[in-house]
Amino acid sequence: MTAQEYSIQELSEASGLPRRTIHFYTQQEILPPPSGAGLGARYSEEHILRLALIPYFRRQGLRLDEIRVKFKEMNLENMRNIVERIPVQA
Repeated sequence: MTAQEYSIQELSEASGLPRRTIHFYTQQEILPPPSGAGLGARYSEEHILRLALIPYFRRQGLRLDEIRVKFKEMNLENMRNIVERIPVQA
């Protein structure tokens, strides 16, 4: 089974964030770079999970540099577990 991949448009739609914000997070090393470049750039589950976790960590008062460090200490399973427990915002 191959891992799900997303275009920048699909990532933007899934996360609710504009492309500009996704690119900013990549520049800040909060998101890993996509595989490929330009129109062929592909994003993974890790990108989806990180984009779900950023607002969660921000609500806890973490700055972006602190979030970057936190992500370096986490693996995909850690991220999945936290995302599953995030309450749905009304």
